[in-house]
Amino acid sequence: PMSNEARLHTLFHERDLYSTGWGTDYGSVFGDLVLASSLSLWGPCYIEYTRQVMLGEFQPGQALFHGLARGYSDISPLSWRIPHDVQIEINAMRNKFLSGDEVFCGPIYNNKGVVAIPEEKCLNDTEVGSLDWMDFLVQGARDQGNIVLPLCGAGNYSRIG
Repeated sequence: PMSNEARLHTLFHERDLYSTGWGTDYGSVFGDLVLASSLSLWGPCYIEYTRQVMLGEFQPGQALFHGLARGYSDISPLSWRIPHDVQIEINAMRNKFLSGDEVFCGPIYNNKGVVAIPEEKCLNDTEVGSLDWMDFLVQGARDQGNIVLPLCGAGNYSRIG
């Protein structure tokens, strides 16, 4: 799974299954079965919000998704279990985003091969933050449905895709 829930990593790793982390470096906690984690770097975001408050520019409800180029996110060190050629590809994409390439720009295809975000469209921070546009799995993802996860409490489930 891709998760910020430690119990999910434990559940998968007890079965020698891989996972990816969300928000923090779960590989530093769970080891090399965590292939990689996205990192949310809150410092730049809090600095920007504080600046806006101090200048009277703050608007409640705004979302800031400025990504790698502005230091708001990154990727953890990659597990040695990721093949070397794939690591090269991942690092090449990371470098593109560090140089300012947009992540949420089309064309983005759904898992049925249909264009979900057209080539000329880049989602802005508000659109990305609302997730109203994300009612599909992206190309290459497989829908394995909802699964009930033990240890997570009644009614909790995760979508494995």
